Amino acid sequence: MKNVCRVLLVLLLLLGGSLLPAGAELPFRLPEGLEPGQDGGVVAGRVQDSSGKGLYGASIKINGSERARTDHRGGFRISGVPAGEHGITVYLSGYRTAKGTVSLGPGESRDILISLSSISGDPPGQSPEVRRTRLTIQAHPFRSDGARYTVRRIEVTEQGGAGRTWKNTWYRTYDSYVELPCDDAEFGRYYRVTVTWYNWRSRDEVTSSWEPRVWRDSQKESYSRP
Repeated sequence: MKNVCRVLLVLLLLLGGSLLPAGAELPFRLPEGLEPGQDGGVVAGRVQDSSGKGLYGASIKINGSERARTDHRGGFRISGVPAGEHGITVYLSGYRTAKGTVSLGPGESRDILISLSSISGDPPGQSPEVRRTRLTIQAHPFRSDGARYTVRRIEVTEQGGAGRTWKNTWYRTYDSYVELPCDDAEFGRYYRVTVTWYNWRSRDEVTSSWEPRVWRDSQKESYSRP
């Protein structure tokens, strides 16, 4: 089997991205290449930030079509790439997009190192700008053994970080549901939701807790019983 050709291709970074020095060594081994005549070549590499830390979840597109996403170390591998010249785009939310080209011969492999700079301009080692949205907690009344419980209280506590809390108490909500809006909830963070139901006849309380994670804009979580 022919030796895999190790080539360092540095993509030109748009909108202020930085170039890596020629001849820089990659901190990983390129996967075994394909022999000529097999199903195309291989494009493999690593995506990192300006401090050299691998970036997880970056989208790798070839000729406009997404072909891979980076793993937790920033690595990726795309097989079956036809011979010829191809456009490559690397995108990750919070970072400047990188574009460039790569040329492959039949069955060849290419080893690519891409460095993305933060849109926020934070110094190396600092996180990109935090993305926030509104998390709305909705709770409904329920029945248990013929007894009706209405929503009495909702409390939401941010897990870790600043540990912010949102809460409200309602009286005599009867058949209606209630909502507690939590503004500026942080994407990717978990929140502890505690709902208390109350039976006005027996004066019994029932409390349950959940820990949803914020992962979409204007996220709403609904609870209808403990």
